[in-house]
Amino acid sequence: MHKNLSSKQATGPANGQPSVAAPIETLAVDARTITNAVFPNISLRTWRRLDSGGRCPRAYRVGARKLWRLADLRRWADWGFPIRADFEAKLRAEGRTAGDHAKL
Repeated sequence: MHKNLSSKQATGPANGQPSVAAPIETLAVDARTITNAVFPNISLRTWRRLDSGGRCPRAYRVGARKLWRLADLRRWADWGFPIRADFEAKLRAEGRTAGDHAKL
């Protein structure tokens, strides 16, 4: 007879325990996520003004999407929200650049 496969739990390959996916860390966010979750006191329109005026970290493009590294946003806040030129100068002094996703 056939076993009822729907009653079986998926098991991990090594220990026979149920498989649990590891949480995925968010590395980059879009403008809407920034204004909703990262800096909720800033409106989307204000964020876009900050970006176009060079007063926030530089974004990078993935296809048509404009994304900011979450690590850059945290560092920008820790450093007191400097303008982009000053922020990038501090990053260069640390040996990296804004949007340098190779050095996460």
